Amino acid sequence: MYSIKNKELELIDSKKFGTGVRTPIGKTQEGQVFLIKDRKSRLIMKDGKQISDQIKKVKLLMPGSNVALATCAPICSKTTQYFADHEIDVYQLEK
Repeated sequence: MYSIKNKELELIDSKKFGTGVRTPIGKTQEGQVFLIKDRKSRLIMKDGKQISDQIKKVKLLMPGSNVALATCAPICSKTTQYFADHEIDVYQLEK
């Protein structure tokens, strides 16, 4: 079970969004949607671009929803700037 800021995430079937089985999608009771990247290795630019594409897919199928990234992995500085430039919020994932 995943949580963010002590709010548990309800997992949504990621197959219908086309994000892949390894990238679960969670939703809070308030309606905030998160793309979950649960791994130990650092997120680099290649990952950032892939995550951006996955978030776009989710937004197409859930119009009007705010989709953010939830991860426990460290993020390189260039990728952090990339997320800021593309208005992708990043949250600390808790297990």
